[in-house]
Amino acid sequence: AVEYKLTSSKSRVDFLVYGDNENNIGNLVVVELKQWSSVKESNMPNYVMACVAAGDTTDHWHPSCQAFNYANLLREFNEYVYKNNVPLESCSFCHNMTQAYSFLMKNEHLFPLIKSSPAFLKGDEKALADFIQRNVKKPHKDLLYLIDNSRIRPSEEFASLFVNAMKGKEFETY
Repeated sequence: AVEYKLTSSKSRVDFLVYGDNENNIGNLVVVELKQWSSVKESNMPNYVMACVAAGDTTDHWHPSCQAFNYANLLREFNEYVYKNNVPLESCSFCHNMTQAYSFLMKNEHLFPLIKSSPAFLKGDEKALADFIQRNVKKPHKDLLYLIDNSRIRPSEEFASLFVNAMKGKEFETY
């Protein structure tokens, strides 16, 4: 699926690969695509500074964090996904960014989510294909329809997190 719209928000997944994994279980891979060719370190956690318009460098989510957040939206608000424990993976692909930026874009110290939502750069095409193929081995044509036609409502886990937050208990999100 290309430009897959999430819930009732304006958020869109750039690329959603779906199918069955090696155990014949429906699986999803969220891929955030970026045309960025360069980035700088940001002072904000989970952000990088990227030039996205004529010399305008601003803070943006690290694309792997963005993909991870999109996967979480599906995981926490799509009834089919959470009731069926649909496995969800995420990653990013900056196809114009050379390996010279791997010191930042693949920095697990600055971006711990990269361990579960890896970043791929120009030259990593085979690694990206391998990542997707580890999670999606064969077609499952109905999976996207099942997800797309599902009710959008918070999971019990999310509802509990929200209730606890309203009671003043601390929690962490990305």
